[in-house]
Order: sequence, then C-alpha cells, then structure tokens
Amino acid sequence: MWTSSVLNDPNYKHFYVEPGRYATKINLTASGSKNSRRTISLYNGNDTHPAALSVSMVADVRIYFKGGSYWSVDRMAILDTELSYIIAFASKSAHNIINRLHAKNYSYGIVILPFCNYNTIQNSYINHMTHKGRMSDNVGIAIASNRIKGARTEGTKIINNDIRNANDGIQLVVSSGLTANDVTYPDTVIDSNRIWMDGDVYTDGNYSTNGYSPDGHYMIGENALDLKTGSDDLNRPVIITNNIMWGYQRVDQTPGGSYSGGSGQAIVVHYGVYHTKLNSNIVAFSQRALGIAALENGGPPHSSRYFEIKNNIFYKLNTINPEDDKTYAMYIYNSKDVSIENNTFVDVAANSRGSGYVVNFDKTTHSSFANNLLINTIGTRDSFGNSVEHNFLYSVQRYNFDGVQDVSFTDSSSAKMGDLVFEYERFTTRVKSKTMYGVVSSTQSPHYHKAGSSLE
Repeated sequence: MWTSSVLNDPNYKHFYVEPGRYATKINLTASGSKNSRRTISLYNGNDTHPAALSVSMVADVRIYFKGGSYWSVDRMAILDTELSYIIAFASKSAHNIINRLHAKNYSYGIVILPFCNYNTIQNSYINHMTHKGRMSDNVGIAIASNRIKGARTEGTKIINNDIRNANDGIQLVVSSGLTANDVTYPDTVIDSNRIWMDGDVYTDGNYSTNGYSPDGHYMIGENALDLKTGSDDLNRPVIITNNIMWGYQRVDQTPGGSYSGGSGQAIVVHYGVYHTKLNSNIVAFSQRALGIAALENGGPPHSSRYFEIKNNIFYKLNTINPEDDKTYAMYIYNSKDVSIENNTFVDVAANSRGSGYVVNFDKTTHSSFANNLLINTIGTRDSFGNSVEHNFLYSVQRYNFDGVQDVSFTDSSSAKMGDLVFEYERFTTRVKSKTMYGVVSSTQSPHYHKAGSSLE
C-alpha cells in the first residue's frame, strides 16, 4: 500500500508500484545503505520511460525525502500538481537517486535543501511548469539555501535531464538577505541536460491583452541556468558541462508577477559566484547567452571570480529582438579571473543601429579572451587591459579588442565549418531534433586545433 508506514517499514526495502494515482504525499524517513539501497520502481510489465507511456500505465505519486537516504526511485510520474515542490530533499537526506521521472504541469519542481548531500536527479523529463508557477518565479530543479546562513550542499548531480518551460531551469539559490559568501554548493555537477523554452511560453509582448503567441518575440519566464553562488573550494568547483540550452527571449513584463524583467539570457550569474566551470555547453536560438555579476534588485554589483568558460558553442543569438540597445552574447561585469577560451561564436547579430558586442568586459580585470572562434558576429568591446590573444575572426563586423596574434578573414566560408544536430524530448515517443549550421570545425579549418570549440 502507498503509505508512509509501509514504505518506511524496516522489514521491507524494495517496493513495486502498479499504475495508478497515489495522491497521498509520502515522507521517506527510513534509510538504506551504500551496499543495500531501498528502492521504489514502476511495475507495469515493461521498462519504458514514463514520459513515453499513457497516463493509464504510470504511477502518479508524491514523494518527499525527510531524512531518508540511499533510496533509488525509478520510473515514477508526478502529473498536474500545485504542490509546493514535486519532490523535496530535506532533513539531511543523502545519496538518493531519482531516475527516469516524468513531471508535467507542475508549479515548482525539485528542491534540494541545505545539508542534503550527494543526491542525483537523472534521465528525467521535467515538462512544462504552469503559468502560475512561472509567474511566481519558480524553478525546475533548485539547490536552495532555505534562508540559512552557512547553508552547504555537496555533491549534487543533475545529469541527462530534459527540462522544458521552467521559469528557471536549474538554479543555485541564495535566499534573499544572504550573499554568495553565506552559501556554498561544492562538487555540484550539471551535465548533459537539455533546457529550453518553446511556443507554450511565448507572447507578442502584451500577454495581459493577447495571451500566448507561439511565434511571439517575448516570453514569460527567465533563464536556463540561474547561478547565485558556486563553490568555496577551488578544488571542488561547480561543474557545468555538455548541456544544451535554447529558446530564451526577452521577458514580457505586461502581466506583472514576482519574476524579474529578464533580457533573454540563457545563463545569468549574480551575487558573486566563485569556482565555477562552464565548459563544453551549447547556447543557441536565444537573445543572449550569458551575463555575469548582474545587479540584483537595484542593489550594488557583486563580483564573481575564478569563472571558467571554455569549449562552448554560442549560436544564433540576438535574432529575435535585434533592436535591443544592450546587445551582447556575453557580458562580464565587475569580475576577476574570468577565462573565456576556445569557444565558438556563430551568427551573433547586431542591433538595428549596427552595434552591440559579442563579448563585453565591463569593470572586469585579470581575465582572458583567447583562442576563440568568431564567425558572422558583431564586434567586441575594448578589453580594458585583459589578456586577448590568438582568436580567429571570420566576417566579424567590428572587432575592438587589441588582440595579440589574432587572425582575421573577410568571409565566413573560409572557416570550413560543418553542422551539428542534437535531439531533445529524448524520453518520449516523439523525439525531436534541431540543427545548427556551420558550428563544427573541420580538419580543413585554418583554426583547427588552434581556436574554437572542439565539440562535435
């Protein structure tokens, strides 16, 4: 039976759940061990991901971890709920695995509260936060500080998930009133996720009058990644790798709500984030790629340090709202020790006045822009004494960095680039794909093994 007393019974460890709707919220308080995990799994005669099954074939459940550790929960569904969180890790719950979850039409996604270490969310489809949830500035997967100064959560792994239409896809949270120095999330790994917005969230810029518009140039929602803190340990950084993020546009501010007036950045970094590696990711089809050290609620800027941005692809940026007078692919403000190296920037448009920046160092020092590849992009802003060297430029409109040994070509075809196709909605019966044209270097590329991303 789906009751707390049964699932926490020390005499049982493995639970098979038949299809059905189990509305009772279960608090998991019992624990397994490293060599003997407790398990919950779907029992319906197959091993298919629940996102590819009809509702009649899944177990629609409600689970909170309240001290329970060493659980593996596989192939559960959480559908059409306004619960505060679809899953919460609390009371030092640790070493748990959520595998192959399907969540759909939810208000707030998964939250990992302080001191809940080494939990994993993987191979799941977190599909479509409700309008109410996005208007409330909610998150798909959050590592949260819960207003605790000194909050610390170690070893979280968020791996190989599809996250669609969340206000923020993944957020490393610092509660209001705290700073990044008060909270740390060492050894966090965010890897191989697809995080995107699509037509269910777009508007024409006046949602309060006209509602949603699948072809609109604005959206109700914010970012793929919202990083408000990182790690306090150089040797245990936050690692963000192999993710693909797309579909982020300027926010429609007409309906109000508690979410901020976002500018269409796929990744936003504020409060001062230390020891973070953003490597081998793709950001595409969005207004902007990344902003570091933004102002928060009109307050003073917060400096970020030891931030690595390497081997990423940034593609088709600023194509939706090119009139934006603050155009950039990447804005680095009031920071130090930021390395932007071996990245590929393709098709970053200028605004309607022909201006904007592919990268803008603003009040940033001790940083580098090196071995990057720029194709059909707008220019860059002066480096303010940061290291700029060995970049390859193909059909770049304006290039203001005084780079050392940069190489420039007048036409983009000289780059000899190939295409890249990626899949999403990977766990459903309707797997989709997108193509990015001219983003993969070939052995004939003049910059091969010298600059740009090595992603294939």
